[in-house]
Amino acid sequence: MIMILQRVGRECRTNAAVLTLFLIVVIEVTLHSYLEDNFNSHEVDWTLRYLSQEGLNHPVVAVGDSVGHSIFSGWMKEIAPLACNQATETAGQYFFLQRFLSNNKKPGAVISCALNPFGGNLKQVYTENYVQRCFTLWSEIYELLKAKRNPVFTAKMIAYKYLFTYKYRLHLQKLLVRFTNSNIYAGTIRGKKSVRARNGLINILSDAVDGLRKESISSYFYAKMTTVLEENKIPLYYVPPPTQSSNRQKHSMVEGAIRDIKKMQPSFRNLEILSDAYRERSSKLFRDGVHLNKEGLTWYRTFVKEEIENIVSSAVVRQKELFDVSF
Repeated sequence: MIMILQRVGRECRTNAAVLTLFLIVVIEVTLHSYLEDNFNSHEVDWTLRYLSQEGLNHPVVAVGDSVGHSIFSGWMKEIAPLACNQATETAGQYFFLQRFLSNNKKPGAVISCALNPFGGNLKQVYTENYVQRCFTLWSEIYELLKAKRNPVFTAKMIAYKYLFTYKYRLHLQKLLVRFTNSNIYAGTIRGKKSVRARNGLINILSDAVDGLRKESISSYFYAKMTTVLEENKIPLYYVPPPTQSSNRQKHSMVEGAIRDIKKMQPSFRNLEILSDAYRERSSKLFRDGVHLNKEGLTWYRTFVKEEIENIVSSAVVRQKELFDVSF
């Protein structure tokens, strides 16, 4: 009798496990389209949705951080505004560009506009929400596995790839119970701005690997981006954004980026710097520590207009040449 009960118990547990797995699959497949079509957390989701459109084919693509986004978004119709939040770091910029290249004509030029394109190692408190949750193509997961060398980091990306209720859990929580324990936009507990705690053996080992790096992960992806563009005969222009005269930290970031790019130039013929575009200006032109206000945008766009228009004009011709060669 005991053996029979044990066998029945095992069969019930097996059936329950199978039924649970089946229901999970049904729920994820059923909700996939609804969740993807109706919920966006932040500008990374919006940018990826923009990139899912067909026939963008802009002659120029702009990548960078939120400062670059504020400058190039809504300015010239020839420029695809892929500059996004700094939380994506340069890895995200590289993935945005790769998605553009895979679905559109090759652009005639790419503009990079960011305060600190070489400084990130994907260890921010926002990394999970802005990178792991969003960039879940297998190529992106593999690239980040090579860069991070952290299986836990990669496993979480795979979970976000297949479990849509997990990816949109905060939206579902708000929809079902009218509140969330974390901020949907930031993906973090409200009021927490510090770097996420590093616990566990895997994270300790990952930190040890980071300590042995000769270059940051952002430097790694900036070099990859430059390489991909050179292989496709597309020039990359670094446009250093303006900084406040009183903000020496941001000034040092831009100066450091210019120095790092100059070091790369002997290895990359397609890499150029618009050094004359860099200026320090009064705080009255900024709405916060780094972003230009309306007056500042008008000044800066006027200041660099001729150089950007020259890039656009050359890019239009180059894009046609690249398209003709392709066919």
